[in-house]
Amino acid sequence: MSKVAYNQKGYVGCSMSERAARAYDSGEKPKSRWTKKAMLDAIEEYCDESGIAYDGSASALKKDELFSRFFCWTSWHHTGKYANATDFYGIDEDAVMEAFA
Repeated sequence: MSKVAYNQKGYVGCSMSERAARAYDSGEKPKSRWTKKAMLDAIEEYCDESGIAYDGSASALKKDELFSRFFCWTSWHHTGKYANATDFYGIDEDAVMEAFA
């Protein structure tokens, strides 16, 4: 497997593909990058944007419970200097609607 060259076509620097960067910009990221605070912020932001009354009850959940209940696989992208395939996750809109609407 060859290394990604710095600013190789289709890459941002040598750490991720341009598509991975766009996924981050749209609120998706690898599971390892989702902190509990980031998850709660994303849920609250989604509720605000959707006109849903967020009651804060999700903050009582443990990080793993929060992730499995309100987040889902959205895509995969190349990341790292060896262009590894990395799964990205984002908010599960249906789960949030069901829990708070």
